[in-house]
Amino acid sequence: MQALVVDDDPICRRVAEATLVKLGFSVHTAAGVDEACTRHAALPDLRLALVDWHLGDTTGLAVIRALRQRIRTHRTCICLFTTETGRTVWNDAIAAGANAVLKKPLDEADRWYELARLGAV
Repeated sequence: MQALVVDDDPICRRVAEATLVKLGFSVHTAAGVDEACTRHAALPDLRLALVDWHLGDTTGLAVIRALRQRIRTHRTCICLFTTETGRTVWNDAIAAGANAVLKKPLDEADRWYELARLGAV
C-alpha cells in the first residue's frame, strides 16, 4: 500500500512515516503542494494521503484541493492531520475534498482503526 505524507516539518514527516510503515504502508513524503503533486504523479496506486493543516505559506486545504483535481484520486483516502480541533477544521477539510480529519500525533493503534474504517488499509 502506498501512502503520501505532506508536512513542512521534517520531524513530523518522519514520525508519521514511521507510524505508517508499522501499519504496512510504503511511505513517500512531500513538504508542500508542488512536491505533493509531483509525488502523486509517480504513485498511480496511492491509497492514502495525510496532509498537515499548516504548511508554511499555504494550508493543507490547498494540497487537498490540488490532489483532488488530479486524475486517479477518487480511490485515494485523503486525510487532513492536525493538532487543531473544532467543527470548522472538519467542515473546511471535507469541503476541500478530504475524507476525514485525523489528530496529530498519529498513534499506531488508534490510527489503524480509523484508517481501516475509512477503507485505506
